[in-house]
Amino acid sequence: MAIRVEKDPMGMGGKAWYVESPADLEKLPKEAASLLTDRAVEIFRDAPASLAKMAAEAPLESMGRWLESLAGARCELEVFATKHYGRDCRLRFHFDEGPSPSFRAVAGKARLACPEIVTRIHAITGHIDFQFGCSGTLVALDELQTLKELVKEQRVLNFDELETTVAQYPELGDYVGVFETDGDWLCTNAEGRSIWVGGEWLGDDLVESALDLSSILEGFFDALAGRTYFRPSVDE
Repeated sequence: MAIRVEKDPMGMGGKAWYVESPADLEKLPKEAASLLTDRAVEIFRDAPASLAKMAAEAPLESMGRWLESLAGARCELEVFATKHYGRDCRLRFHFDEGPSPSFRAVAGKARLACPEIVTRIHAITGHIDFQFGCSGTLVALDELQTLKELVKEQRVLNFDELETTVAQYPELGDYVGVFETDGDWLCTNAEGRSIWVGGEWLGDDLVESALDLSSILEGFFDALAGRTYFRPSVDE
């Protein structure tokens, strides 16, 4: 099979390469080949057996189910060197209908301390996205930011109201954003206490979740396994 090349993918600038068969990896140009990671290539070459192994190692039941479900999709290795989306490679999974989620395969070094469940998930898949260039991502460990940073950089909805809240309750500013969707962020402290900030889905700019972080992430992977978009919720 020929490698598909796309210029300015999703308006991100630069170029992307899409490899459908491991046999074509050697055909990648040097620019793309230099971005490959050993783990991504290993998973790609051995899929779907590699996915079953990852599922068995998953720290959450729903994550295991999601990884098992990917065996029914067409696996494509995606390499991109873009202006606005970085330079990386990842594995994307195409179903006949619905979204085409992907993961980076490499965890990366955590920029900030975060709960163990987050690092255990990333150890299996690395960064996860719902669809290329779209919202709904489990944030990469090397891109983690505190709520204070998200507010300062205006990356969260209702950042002006949240700036006042963080000034009144400084401890909230140290919460770490681990998931983003439509300008809303799931932020957590070291103990796994979680808040949703932004207000797109829950109405208020800051809502404390009654669920622990592991339960919230179980819901995220349940949605992925069902090929549906994960929406913020505090009580289910």
